[in-house]
Amino acid sequence: MTVARGRATGKVIVAGEHFVVYGAPAIAVPLPAATLEVEIREAAGGPAPQGHVAECARIARERWGGPDPAAVSIVVRSGIPVAAGLGSSAALSVALARAWAGMVGRAPDDAELREVSLACERVAHGAPSGIDTEVAVTGRAVRFVRGESPRPQAVAPGIGLIVIDTGTPASTRTMVEAVARRRTEDPARFERLLAETSAVVAAVGDALAAGDVTRLGTALDAAQPLLAAVGVSTPGLERAVAAVRAAGAAGAKLTGKGGGGTVIATCRERDAPLLAERLRDEGWTVVAAGGIAPAA
Repeated sequence: MTVARGRATGKVIVAGEHFVVYGAPAIAVPLPAATLEVEIREAAGGPAPQGHVAECARIARERWGGPDPAAVSIVVRSGIPVAAGLGSSAALSVALARAWAGMVGRAPDDAELREVSLACERVAHGAPSGIDTEVAVTGRAVRFVRGESPRPQAVAPGIGLIVIDTGTPASTRTMVEAVARRRTEDPARFERLLAETSAVVAAVGDALAAGDVTRLGTALDAAQPLLAAVGVSTPGLERAVAAVRAAGAAGAKLTGKGGGGTVIATCRERDAPLLAERLRDEGWTVVAAGGIAPAA
C-alpha cells in the first residue's frame, strides 16, 4: 500500500494583514510550534475525503494526476488551531500537495506548490493575498507585497513572540469581505489607513532585523487601532491585547483575519516563558511562547 506524507508550518502575520490585499506590504514569520501533517494512503478502504480536504485533493489530482480522491484515505494531523488566523488552511493545502505529489512520484518545486495551494485557498477564502501560502511553502520569514516576488525578512536573535488564542473562530472570507465594504464606503479614509499601515510594516521590518524589541512592540501597538478601524477587531480581541500587555509584553495586536482568533505580542525571548505562565494562570490559551527563529 502506498503511503505518502507532507508537512507544512503555520504562520503569524506580524503586520500588514488585510491591507496587504490592497497593495500594502506585510511581514509574516513561521510558527514552528504549530505544524500540520497530511498522510495519504491508496486503496485504504477508509472514509472518502470530505470538505476542504476533498477540494484540495481534487486540485492536486488535476495538477499531477493520480487516483480518484474518493479512493484514498487522507489523514490530517494538525497542531494549528482552526479559524484562528494562523494559516491552517494554507498549511493544509501545502502539506496535502506535498503528500499527493509524493504519492504519484513527483517532486514539485516551490512554484508548483504555490499554484496548487493558492487554488485551494481561493476555494476557501475567495481572494487570498498569498502570504499564508508563501510561509507554508518556504518555512521562512517573508516580506510580502501582492504581485511582487516575496523577499526574505531578516530576523535578529533574541526576539520573543507570544501567541494566544481567544477561542473564538471567525471566517476569513467574512472578514475580507467586511474590510472590502469599509474601503468602498470611505475610500479616502481607507487610503490613509493603508499608508499608515505601510509605515508600521516598515518599522516592524527594521525592528526585526535589528533585534529591537522595544521598537517592535511600539509598532505592534500602532498596528492594532488600524485593524480596529477596518472592523476586524472585537471586544474579545481587545481584552486579549490588554491582558498580554499587562503581563509584561512590549506590544501586542491581533493577527490574521481578526473577528476572533489570535493575538500576538513581543518581548525579549528569555522573558517569553514567564509571560506565558502569567497568561495561562489568568486562563488564556497560549499557542506558542518562544523566540522568532533568526533568518538563515
